[in-house]
Amino acid sequence: MTRKKQKLRKRIGSLLLCMSLVSSIMGMPAYAAYTEDTEDMSEAVVSEAPEDVTLPTDSETGAEETDAVEAEDVGTAEAEEETHVEEILEADENNVANVSASHIDTLDRVLIEENFDQGNQGYWDVLNSNGTVSFTGGKAVFNGSGPCNRIGYNGDIIDADDFLIQLNMTLNEGNTNSNAKIAFKTADQYEGDRLQVRFNFVQGGIYVERTQNNSVINFTKVWSQGGDFTWETGKTYAINVLVEGDQITVYVDGTEIVSVTNADIQSMEKGYFAIAGQYPAQNFSIDDLCISTDEELSGELYTVTLQTATNGVIDSVPGSGGGTLTADKDSGYDGEKVTLSPVPAHNYVFDSYGFFLENGTSADGLITVINNTITLDSKFGNITVVAYFVSREPGAYELFYDDFAASEIDDAYKTVGDLSYIEQNSGELTIDAVANGSNYLLLDQSVFDEMTADGDYRISTDVKKGNATNGTMQIMFKGEDTSINGRYVLVLNGGAAVFRYIDPSNNTNIQLAATNFTFSNEYVHADVEVISDTVTFYADDREILSYTTDDNWKNADNCVGLINMTGGAPVVFDELLVEQIPSAVDITLTVKLEENGSQTVDTDYVSGTVTADKTSAVSGETVTLTVVEKAGYQLKSITVNGEEISNLTFTVPSTVTDSLDIVAVFEPAQLRTPRNFYIDSENGDDSNSGTIDAPWKTLSQLEEYSQTYALVPGDQVLLKRGSVFENESLQFSGMGTEQNPIVISAYGDGEDLPRLDGNGVVENVISLFNQEYITISNLEITNTSPNYNSQFGLNTSTNTSLALRAINVSAKDFGVVSGIKIQDCYIHDINGNINLKWNGGIFFDVQADVIGGELSGIPTKYDDVLIEGCTFINVDRSGIKLVNSAWCNQWLPNSPDIPLNWYPSTNVVVRNNYMEKIGGDGITTRDTDGALIEYNLAKDCRYQNTGYNVGIWPFEAANTVIQYNEAYNTHGTQDGQGLDCDHASSYSLMQYNYSHDNEGGFMLIMGGYPHTAPTVRYNISQNDCDKTFEFAQGIPKGTMIYNNTIYSDQIVSRGVLFLSNTAAGLGVNDFYMFNNLFCYPDGQTFYGGGNASNITDLTNKGKLYNNAYVGGISAPVADTGAVVVADIDTVLVNAGSGPDSNPSTTPITGASGELDGYQLVAGSPMIDAGATMAESVTHFGGAMNEIVDGTAQSPNELYYQAQSADSIDYIMGEYFPEIAGVDYEVDFFGNSLYAGNGPDIGAAEYLNNSQS
Repeated sequence: MTRKKQKLRKRIGSLLLCMSLVSSIMGMPAYAAYTEDTEDMSEAVVSEAPEDVTLPTDSETGAEETDAVEAEDVGTAEAEEETHVEEILEADENNVANVSASHIDTLDRVLIEENFDQGNQGYWDVLNSNGTVSFTGGKAVFNGSGPCNRIGYNGDIIDADDFLIQLNMTLNEGNTNSNAKIAFKTADQYEGDRLQVRFNFVQGGIYVERTQNNSVINFTKVWSQGGDFTWETGKTYAINVLVEGDQITVYVDGTEIVSVTNADIQSMEKGYFAIAGQYPAQNFSIDDLCISTDEELSGELYTVTLQTATNGVIDSVPGSGGGTLTADKDSGYDGEKVTLSPVPAHNYVFDSYGFFLENGTSADGLITVINNTITLDSKFGNITVVAYFVSREPGAYELFYDDFAASEIDDAYKTVGDLSYIEQNSGELTIDAVANGSNYLLLDQSVFDEMTADGDYRISTDVKKGNATNGTMQIMFKGEDTSINGRYVLVLNGGAAVFRYIDPSNNTNIQLAATNFTFSNEYVHADVEVISDTVTFYADDREILSYTTDDNWKNADNCVGLINMTGGAPVVFDELLVEQIPSAVDITLTVKLEENGSQTVDTDYVSGTVTADKTSAVSGETVTLTVVEKAGYQLKSITVNGEEISNLTFTVPSTVTDSLDIVAVFEPAQLRTPRNFYIDSENGDDSNSGTIDAPWKTLSQLEEYSQTYALVPGDQVLLKRGSVFENESLQFSGMGTEQNPIVISAYGDGEDLPRLDGNGVVENVISLFNQEYITISNLEITNTSPNYNSQFGLNTSTNTSLALRAINVSAKDFGVVSGIKIQDCYIHDINGNINLKWNGGIFFDVQADVIGGELSGIPTKYDDVLIEGCTFINVDRSGIKLVNSAWCNQWLPNSPDIPLNWYPSTNVVVRNNYMEKIGGDGITTRDTDGALIEYNLAKDCRYQNTGYNVGIWPFEAANTVIQYNEAYNTHGTQDGQGLDCDHASSYSLMQYNYSHDNEGGFMLIMGGYPHTAPTVRYNISQNDCDKTFEFAQGIPKGTMIYNNTIYSDQIVSRGVLFLSNTAAGLGVNDFYMFNNLFCYPDGQTFYGGGNASNITDLTNKGKLYNNAYVGGISAPVADTGAVVVADIDTVLVNAGSGPDSNPSTTPITGASGELDGYQLVAGSPMIDAGATMAESVTHFGGAMNEIVDGTAQSPNELYYQAQSADSIDYIMGEYFPEIAGVDYEVDFFGNSLYAGNGPDIGAAEYLNNSQS
């Protein structure tokens, strides 16, 4: 036996000795073996218990049920005696409960940990056959029927040979005919070959099994004998499955039930983890899952440096300002998790995290934080984590707040039990008591003086057990501030939540309401809300228990008390907040249009919009309205509950008890005749009229004029060629219409465009806000700050703080913003903040307020946006980014403060733009549906030390087409690709692009957030470096790569396919590659990865068919129908002859003739050798008529829908994005598909002379 196994056995044995003693004392059941049985996870028939079986009742079997809630209701004498009698009994009951839910020791390194408190955050693939799998009440619940209801962990495989699975399993009412399974070392979407432990709840069986080729091999099993071992409804069992070498051992409640040794256990590959239920009457819950190992990690060790910042300023000494930051480790390996603990100082609150790479560039948005835990990544390397703390501002209805960070107990506590057992330290309050005693803090009732006598209020605190000893804590919400007699309390102990009244007249406990609840040594956020005659307990924002009194709380007063009823079982509190719950009325907003004396509701906001700064208000509160008048309309009136108001700010009258109904009425406006405004920086004068003969001098004059006389549709603002406008921004009021846009452009003779130079003085040289139908063209824009390096050399930027932009377009509460066009502008020399992606060239955003966790205001987006013919040179950090919208969030962990929503911008086109020396990303579209990015040239992107950037890519977008672009010389290997299908997206299509000489490779495909059906077809990649295709943080379902031609004259060091950091993503799914032409020299590896398991994943999940391998590269074994050709000259006209640089400002495409070397030669073995889409789908196990059309769904909706299906069913297939002018029936060179007897392999379809 190895030393590691000896350690495990010693650890388990010592615990089992203790458990056996307790079992003897408590009369716990013994376990025995029974007969043989087999089944598979997907089977629907139970031979030993037919579906119509009638299970015996508790009375028939003599089963004895212990209800922790009922037993908790014990009467006592007075408070002091209550401690002696009630709490000791409670502790005994809880010790029994703990014995029946005891685990063996967790191993040294945790691989997977999940308490389900936040539901399914995307880490679980869910399959419901006929039943329901849900994430409710902080558990995974299997409730229903069917052959296989399953959740599979898609974050990563169990990356260890030896490991321990621990979970709590509760059998709920109605679980009368079912099995549960714990499956591990699983492959192929959690089905197929795997190991599993199966629990038969009908007859008490526990099996250890292997499934292989849909057959079940029973290694061993145990059965109940004589009823000694039965599963009890309502009971929670601690399940432990220890896998070590060729042995599997199963423990229930700390007792070894079965152990089996079989060579197959050790020989099986590492795999995924799943939990499943089956048969007609399932109702069980899973909680507190932990998978751990003693195996040590290897590879490069990455450091985690901790820093703090106070009110936006980095603390000179970490922890010296608004708070401290600690972590459970200061270094780790790729894929290892680090848990952070920010603790605010007195009168400060924790605000957010910031992440920085070793070179100082920001990694914000790249590192996801879930439950204060991050995952280390070889792509990030060494990182610095900054905890940002801000000064705490009291809430509007706050009555009392204590962060427990002061040096002494707050004077507001009027009555203190025994101060010697109360400790306040590091933002935590610990209340203990003398043995068999109680202790408490009672808040002075004067904190309620500002409330009315019958006012509603909320008591909030984070609370946990202070040690392993079981006890009881109470939160008093009615009573006195001088005594704990006659109190109403919420009671939490190890197994129950109870509302109680302690009657002082006869010294008895009266239980009012109770439910099962686990109070542990993990913090729970507890809210006790008292609204009139009802009290409700919420735990982590989930309603747990409620009670309604019928005697007005016996006229007890409002109060707050923190009580520990069990000496030796300390209770720890973190922050206490008492606040009034105001009686608010809802605000409704309506827009109406009045024409010809008649009013109609303007649901499309054609005439204007009205919004309020809150969604509800109380009597005496101020409400502020914001009105936007659309072009051609004006506000006529605003009424509140039928009464007209003259001011946009008003006070809610005391007479309002139902709702505030606000109606804004707009009417057509009489507009002046449109005119031209001329501005000449050299010869103009701001006292002039702004005509061509008397031009203004400054941009500021335009802004000033428009504040009084807004620009109208058809107006033109024309800047004199050769003019230079320094240190000012161009902004104005007014907007155009579809027929008559407002135009900002140039006039006069000469080639020099009018130049707008921000000089780093203004953040945005041109700003639009809530304006539509604006065309900006023929302007030169620069914004260079003299305070930072302005040489624009490779990795020379020194600006990491000042945001600078050329053009910023923003909207809020507008509805649909239409017709923004930016054309033929020259944008250059902007040395913006390289730590901020959203600065540099052209940016669009949509803002929104989030009130009470919900989006508030008018959903807003852009439609009909065109950025065309612009030149970007020396721009930091980003060239073009649109749209960053608060109305679009498809992944909560990425933006936890914004609710999930999908209201994307539409008809967005980015075309014919030239990019050179862009500090970070060239072009990014996000929060769009149907965006088209075409005929752009992006070279030398990621020119500054910005970390993770790519030439052209979509993020959080649906139905994006990126075509006819050229991307080359993208720098860096942390990303560094020419093109990217990024996550939180669906149906991203890359076609007809030329990518070459990018340091990080050709194509990045992200799998860290919900992502479905990225498709890469008919592209040419030449001499892209490092790795050709990178799958980062997983591989999305529906990924398909076909008919691309890939050429490299050198070995790509990290492989043709490279997979990295799957631990930070949402799973590695099947992906499909066919008809691709791979041209590499001899010795080229096909698979690469951050570790060995990544390569295994690529090998298993990559479904290859009918690809060609030319020039020396070997075909992978997995490629069925591979075509292998040694001589590349028999395949292509002149491979590798594509230009490695482009001196022009237009992209090299198939129509240019410069890439004809990638045409097929006559007689090429690639001609007619390809497979059709239908043939390939069939080969991959799918069917064309089963492919799902998800083009109308949001990326998030489609992702979760796809989780219960095969990857092949969610490819794009022929459901191409419907975008005007996009052709899917041609090859890279514009030739029709298919020209011969079938498709060809590669990006070119061969045409002979007669065909051409």
